[in-house]
Amino acid sequence: MGARLYSSKGPVTPDGKAVEAVKPRPYLRTKYNEGFGRFSPQADPHWVAYQSDETGRSEIYIASFPEPRRKLQVTSDGGRFPAWGPDAKELFYVSADDKLMVITLRMGRDGIESSALREVFPFNQSSYMSLYDIAPDGRRILIQQREAVSQNIEVIVNWPALLRKGTAVP
Repeated sequence: MGARLYSSKGPVTPDGKAVEAVKPRPYLRTKYNEGFGRFSPQADPHWVAYQSDETGRSEIYIASFPEPRRKLQVTSDGGRFPAWGPDAKELFYVSADDKLMVITLRMGRDGIESSALREVFPFNQSSYMSLYDIAPDGRRILIQQREAVSQNIEVIVNWPALLRKGTAVP
C-alpha cells in the first residue's frame, strides 16, 4: 500500500480554523508512494504539487484541490521536492541528476499547463528531504548545503616511533 497525502486538519474555515467534528481524510489514496505535497500559494489554493513514483521513479505532479480530479505530470525524467514560486506561475524541483529546475506554469479555466523548463543551478545535495525553499518575493532561494568532504586520506605508519622521537605527528 502506498503513502497517502492527508489534509492534517480536514476542512477549514476561511480564517484557517478547523471545522469542528470533521475528521481529516486522504487527499490521494493510491498504491503508489506520494509525498512532499505543497499547496499553491494563493489564499484559497486550487492546486497541490507533489512527487509520486507511479511511473516507477519519482516524478512531479500537480493535481486540483480539494479533489484531485485533474492532474498534470510535470516531469518525465525524474523529479523530487516540488516548491511553488510566490505567484504560482513557476514550480521548482530537484531533477534526477541533482539540478534545481524551474518550470513555467500557465493557469487556465480548464486547468494548468506547463511550458518553459530551465535549470537554475546544480544542486550538489542528494538527500531524502527537501533542502531548499523559495523566498516569498521569489528573488532568493535558501539552500542547506553540505561542505565538500576531502577524498584524500592520510595514513601515518609507525606513529608511536614518531612520538618517541619527538617528531610532530600531523
